[in-house]
Parts: sequence; C-alpha cells; structure tokens
Amino acid sequence: MKQIIKFTFIAIAVALGLSACTSQNIKDDLANNTRITDDQVSFSYAASAKSDNILVFTNTSDIKAAYKLSWDLGNGTVVSNSESATGVYPDAGDYTVTLTVSGADGTVIVKTQAIHIAKDDPSLFDTPTYLNLTGGVDSVNGKTWIFDQYNQYTKEVATATGKNIGGHMGLGPLGTEDQEWWAAGPNEKSFDNVGWYLYDFRFNFALVGLKLNIANAGWGYGRNQRIAQQGFVATNVNGEDATFKYNGGDYTYTVLDDGPDGFPQLTLSGNAFMGYYCGSQNYDIIYLTDQVMALSTQNTVEGQDWVFIFIRPDLQKNMLIPDNALTFTMTPGSDEFTYNYSVSVGVNPNDIPYTVSIDFGDGVTQDVSSALTGSHEYVVSAGTYTATCTVTAANKVVKQQTVVINNNNPKYDATLNLVGTGKSWKLRPDSEGSGIIMTRAWTGEVWWTVTETTDGANAAYDDVLTFYGDKVKLDNHGDSFMNESTASLFSDGDSSGSFVTKKYVPSTDATWSIVNIDDVNYLKLENVFPMYAVNPDVVTEGLYQIVSLTPNLLQLRYINGEPAEWDPAWNFYLVPAN
Repeated sequence: MKQIIKFTFIAIAVALGLSACTSQNIKDDLANNTRITDDQVSFSYAASAKSDNILVFTNTSDIKAAYKLSWDLGNGTVVSNSESATGVYPDAGDYTVTLTVSGADGTVIVKTQAIHIAKDDPSLFDTPTYLNLTGGVDSVNGKTWIFDQYNQYTKEVATATGKNIGGHMGLGPLGTEDQEWWAAGPNEKSFDNVGWYLYDFRFNFALVGLKLNIANAGWGYGRNQRIAQQGFVATNVNGEDATFKYNGGDYTYTVLDDGPDGFPQLTLSGNAFMGYYCGSQNYDIIYLTDQVMALSTQNTVEGQDWVFIFIRPDLQKNMLIPDNALTFTMTPGSDEFTYNYSVSVGVNPNDIPYTVSIDFGDGVTQDVSSALTGSHEYVVSAGTYTATCTVTAANKVVKQQTVVINNNNPKYDATLNLVGTGKSWKLRPDSEGSGIIMTRAWTGEVWWTVTETTDGANAAYDDVLTFYGDKVKLDNHGDSFMNESTASLFSDGDSSGSFVTKKYVPSTDATWSIVNIDDVNYLKLENVFPMYAVNPDVVTEGLYQIVSLTPNLLQLRYINGEPAEWDPAWNFYLVPAN
C-alpha cells in the first residue's frame, strides 16, 4: 500500500523582480513627502488551472511612491521583491497570507487574508520531476546535486534537448534556454583558475517538507548588475561577475510541472540560488533524470538565459590529465622545411575526453586529436620557431619543441601569395576550421567562433576580397556583417549584438599595403575590411597582423589597441576563392 505523507510547510514564490523603484525615486518621494496609506495596499488571489491547492497571489496595490514587497504565504515561507507569488498547499486547512509593503520613508503597511484549502492533494508531489529531484519519499535524507564540473554530461543534455549546450554553466539569448554565447570548459571556474569556490556548492533537495539545504565555502557568485536585488554586496568585481559573502543555509522550494515556459519550473525561497545568481529564483528544468539535471534561468535586465548542469556527487570523476602524461617531439622530415610531429598522452584510466592541438610557431595551429603523428611544412623565412603542443581536458597540459629553419622557403613570398594575378580570398569553410574566431588577446582563450551557421554569418561567408596592384575590391553581395559597435554608422544597425547591414556599400577606392612594425608584417587595409567589421575604425582603415600567408591560407589578427587582459583578438582565416 502506498504511504501518503502530509506536507505542511510548503510554498512557492515566483519572483518577477523588484517593483519600479530606484534610489532616485526614493529621494524624490521623500522630498515630496509622499506616503503610502492603508487604503492603497491590497492583493488578490485565485486558484490555478491545475489544482485548487495551488493559489496565485497578485499585488493589486495602487501606489504612486517607491515601495518594496514581502510575502508571507502562511506556511513558513517568506519571499521578498516579488509582485506575485504562487503558493502550493497539498494539505487541507486554513492559512493566513500576509503582504507587507514598505515605503521609502519608513512607512510599513500590512494586509492579510485568510484562505481555506478544502481537500488534501498529495498528487502534486507524485511526479517524475519530484522523484528524480529528491529521490522520493523513501530518501529520508534527500538528494544532493553538484555542478558537472568536468562537463561529463553536457553532450547528453545537448542531445536530449536539442539545445546549443556545451558546458556546466553558460549563457545565450533571452528565451532560448541555451548557451549560444558562451559555455564553460571543464573545471574552468575552479579556485585554481579564477579564485572561485563554485564547485564547493552542494544542493540537497528533500521531498518531506520540500526542504532545500545549500552548503558552500561561504562565497557566492553572480552577475554584478543583479546581486544587489537580493541584498548581496560585491566584495570583488571581475568583468560582469561579482563575488559576495554567502553562507548558504536552509530554504524551501517547489516545482510547477506545467511551468509558464513549457518546462517544469523550480522556484527557491528566500535568497537561495543555484550557485551563480542571475537575477531570478525561478529555474526551468529543461532536463532531469535520476543522474543529471539541467536548469535554465532568465536574466531579463541583461537579456540573457543562463543554463546550468548538475549531477549526483557519486558520478563525479577526476578528469585531469597529469602533467607527465604528455610526450611531444618534432623531428626533421623529408626536406629542410618539413618537420614530423609525434604526440602521446599516456594512460587514461577514466576515459577522459581530450583534444590535442599543435601551434607550430609559424601562425598555423592544427587540431591533431585524430592523428597524433604527421608532418608540417614551414612556409616561412629562415629562423627559429617554437612549436607548442596543448592537450585540453578539464585542465591543459603543454609541451614545447624548438624548430630551426635555415633558409627561406621559396613558397614564402608575401606579395605573390597575397596578390598572385588578381587573387581572391574568402573565409575558410567550417570543414577546414571556421573563418572568424575571437580570442582573448593574452592567452588565446577562445571566446566566440563565427561559423557558417552563426546568426548573420552568411553575410560574411559569401564575401570575396580580390587583390590587384595596390588596390583591393570587396564584393559583399549586398550585405555585410558588423560588430555592434559599428551600429551608429548605419540606419539599419543593431547595437544589441552583431548584425547584418544592407546600407554599407564597398568603396571603389580601397587599397592595401604590407607594412613592417618591429619586425612584424601587417596588412594595412584602407576603405575596406575582411568580411566582418570589428569596430567603426576599420571601415576606413585597419592594421592586421599577418600571422600566416601561404598560397592557400591567409591568417590575419586584429587587436583593439595594446593587448590588455580582457581585450579581444579577432582572427580571420581566409582561403583562395578562385
């Protein structure tokens, strides 16, 4: 016989954000002696379509002054900063719901309503979502979840959901439930890498009482623009991220199996959040099994969806490659310009997925994961070059070898390779490694890869650059791909992100030249740019480092000013178009 357990302290608060109040509003209201009065404060409630035991409470106050809200749903849960709240009451009985409105001048108005729940409804918890999340009624200690630190299960989530998901945390456009813009690599947010204690977070969900316990190392992380909403104070700001004191604790939660976005919705009480605060305590459960959970939450202020992946602690494996596991050699090959490479990664008891790449030191980087032996031709001038082999798993292991080229390779003729006889170039296709890659200037860390299927990229991948004499012609086929910073130059520009403009007409007076600065060759382009305008300046003039120039590859690199820690480097890879 199935045992039915009664739950008493259960509620959900759906946080829709702060009411429209700012510090300036508060100052103005105080100056005008605006006060909140008792007759201005009210709230209503109605049963949800799913069950009479799920009630939706709505603030109906008519208040002109700045204010903040706090709900007490009558069952031990208090939620702040929410214009509405949804309470789940599986147990019959009488409850008192209280709305507290606080004014900027210190005025506090309290309104209460008594509600009556006529019947028990234990079916609210007899769902696969609650069972997988908590372990069910028989799991008296609840179920613990941790971040999928090494991205062991990201492919499973991506395949099951059909979403663009590549990391245990990441973000994409609002409303997409994916990580199109960025996904964290394995172990990327560890203390050793960035000084975060993110992987110390442990989330224990219990079915009895719908209790949530969050344990951590005393520090929280989140979006700098959003943390003040929950009263968090930044102790360190790093770009858009901020750290703050946060000691976890005991909370409540609930799940709506038919959430507003078409997924089950998990909502946390108090100031709880799932390891990285983005501005909301509502999480869509986009994937959930006994082993893996993927949650998405919206940052409406910054127009972002954040997706996080969690697993059971017993599934976590050590996914680090030992430093001494990598062997890398470069030996002379069939002629004076060719070197043979050989890579060995050693024993891999945990079947750790990894990639292997070699930067040959001449501007050419190659993924050799599927062929750990091979050869490479140095189409360069005479000199000493450093080849760097990098194995990337949850960590990076790097080994280097020196290569000496005693004579100029006859194939290395910058002008001949670039121009030929009216030579044309286009972005290399995805099958050869993508045509535009934005990296971090200092470290080469990849931030954005522009593939042929990237939004708007078709306007770049059909462009053709043709060099002849000292002239260069861009055929953009009627549209061009631009960085958002160039939006002000065009009436159809979009400053919210990279965009396609039909207003740019390529100049008929575009020129090119090769200039040498500190023994580095640069391609100087005037009145033209290579397929994607990274800022307004390059529309009229740009200086691109020639990383590699062979008859079959032109690799250019553009950095905005001096390379500072967070500056992007734009890397363009072009191949012959004819």
